Amino acid sequence: MYKQPFLPGFPDGAVKVGAMLSILEKDDHVIYFVGGDNYFSHNRG
Repeated sequence: MYKQPFLPGFPDGAVKVGAMLSILEKDDHVIYFVGGDNYFSHNRG
């Protein structure tokens, strides 16, 4: 079975924190991305 490698893509406006992690603050939300996937989000504050 072939396993596709993880591609580290980041959305526009996101701040890159590490090799695979970025944080995007948009409207009243904070969104954490691992690679290009939305991993976790919460309201600001």
